[in-house]
Amino acid sequence: PKTGLPTYQFVPSVTWIAEHYPKGIGFYKWLANTGWDEAQSLKEAAGDRGSKVHQAITDLLDGHPVSWTRLILTLPPVLLSR
Repeated sequence: PKTGLPTYQFVPSVTWIAEHYPKGIGFYKWLANTGWDEAQSLKEAAGDRGSKVHQAITDLLDGHPVSWTRLILTLPPVLLSR
């Protein structure tokens, strides 16, 4: 019966898929060569960078200006040195 209410379909997020998808031997070799602490640092920095991209997209969609300089200057040093 029609209720007039919207219907929703579950769609897993990219994060959920990435957590459950097999990583493969290449990832584990990289992890062994990089080391746990450095890998964690890189993961957190990439997460911060991704959050900034998402915020910039939201700002653009809301009609707010986005400063590329502000985004670059707030990146963690580990990413700026690569």
